[in-house]
Amino acid sequence: MKLHKRIRNRKNRRAFRVRNRVRSAGRLRLSVFRSNRHIYAQIIDDEAGQTLVCASTMEGAVAGPGKYAGNVGAAAKIGELLASRAKEKESKKLRLIVVSSCTMVV
Repeated sequence: MKLHKRIRNRKNRRAFRVRNRVRSAGRLRLSVFRSNRHIYAQIIDDEAGQTLVCASTMEGAVAGPGKYAGNVGAAAKIGELLASRAKEKESKKLRLIVVSSCTMVV
């Protein structure tokens, strides 16, 4: 049990460290969560305290609620969907960098 607690504490410290660095720089944060069956991603503005763009494999456009979608192909689809929604949002803080065949949100 002590091992699980130590791992959880390490994960929490790492998360707080990343959040504080991003907040101090005034940048948006990309949060990705992967469960056993699905992948969830969102772009968060910590200064305003709101989520700007989100996407998950639970949506019908990617895989649907009943199907397994925790693989690399689904992750690529989530990235494309998140980038397209970010382009539609056109926020001043949201800059998109297109590198070869993939689009990255910065």
